[in-house]
Amino acid sequence: IVADGSQSIYQRSKVTWSRLGIKARGRTSSVRFDLDQNYRNSTEILTLAETFATRTESLDDTSGDWIESVRVDPRRCVRSTGAKPLFFREANRDGELDRVIELVGDLLAGRWQGQACAPLAPSEIGILYPRSTDAEKKVLRGLSARIGQELGIEAEWFGATDSGIMKSASLKIQTVHSSKGLQFRAVILIWADQLPKERSTWEQEARDRRLLYVAMTRAE
Repeated sequence: IVADGSQSIYQRSKVTWSRLGIKARGRTSSVRFDLDQNYRNSTEILTLAETFATRTESLDDTSGDWIESVRVDPRRCVRSTGAKPLFFREANRDGELDRVIELVGDLLAGRWQGQACAPLAPSEIGILYPRSTDAEKKVLRGLSARIGQELGIEAEWFGATDSGIMKSASLKIQTVHSSKGLQFRAVILIWADQLPKERSTWEQEARDRRLLYVAMTRAE
């Protein structure tokens, strides 16, 4: 049974092996099976994302009955790309969307940080956001249309309540929650200023930290 506790973004009580009917006293190191090795993310991506990962609070618990999250170690990534994640601060939402169009255009054309790189297909790029109001949903529809008009590719916006299958060849715009289990060559996270939510409780802030971790670790 394998899980990444740092990706736990839904409110659940602590789970024990015994509650699941499994007798699992004592600890078996995941290192034995290389299950602590990261095959998705580059060292550079995980080095940043690990800052927001859940920490195990009871490593001295020797009962072995709790299902704990363990620290993700950037040194256990199988590859390094030399490309560090970039942070952009824009004056407003319009400026942020202009930047998104610029970044997507560069990735499609094979440019990154002023250097040549392998051009990405639209399906290899994910644009993620934490949450959206009704007004912001209109902005997301506009972004999808604008990418199509200005860059000549198909972009699908997949809202939090949408269901169905997305087209395999399109660029994806979706919530961080709906991106769990997915991965992209490149990820652009917009509206990061929504994390954490205003007037959050301690538990909500911890959840939003994990949400940011999930968003970052969708990127290869």
